[in-house]
Amino acid sequence: MRRAGFQRVDDRAEVERIAAGIAQGIRRSTKQGRLAVFPLFKALFALLAIGGLVAAWKSARRSRVWLVLSAGTSVVVSAALIFCLAPLVQGMFQRSIAGDLPVADIAAGVEQWQLGNRIRLIVELFGFIFSIIALRVWSAENASPYERAS
Repeated sequence: MRRAGFQRVDDRAEVERIAAGIAQGIRRSTKQGRLAVFPLFKALFALLAIGGLVAAWKSARRSRVWLVLSAGTSVVVSAALIFCLAPLVQGMFQRSIAGDLPVADIAAGVEQWQLGNRIRLIVELFGFIFSIIALRVWSAENASPYERAS
């Protein structure tokens, strides 16, 4: 059964082989120091959103609410990724590397991550919409009278 480029795997040996390959990749990445970069970059995006809020605060009068909502959304999404979703996946993989995590628990963890990731994407979509509204309100507010007439 093929769907959207992914193949459903029902064989326990195949699932264990895939999990072992992922675990080996994570072990290699951890030794090379790559996994520590994720929280730094995700926090950087939240800091950039807050920096944009601070930079635009003085000139944005009517769009301040939308700027705050946009930056707040970015902070919430970053916190959810760093403190909830990333530890869930990392803990799942560390336990699967150790071999003490049954396949059923891995599947349950993947389902939990999928739900959390979907919620995160919906919240990010709202943050994007807030950003667009803030830009539209700010540009209308700062447009010259000649630009508003046309």
